[in-house]
Amino acid sequence: MSSTDLPALLPVPLAAQLLGLKRASAYRYAARANFRRSALVAAYT
Repeated sequence: MSSTDLPALLPVPLAAQLLGLKRASAYRYAARANFRRSALVAAYT
């Protein structure tokens, strides 16, 4: 899967996996709206 294949919205567990975060941390970041698609794409490429 390339960065262009990523959907605009990702499930939190998938975002955590792509970023190398624990799932609980990912949910905390998501609750604070700290996830951005551009950051996910940059981290994934």
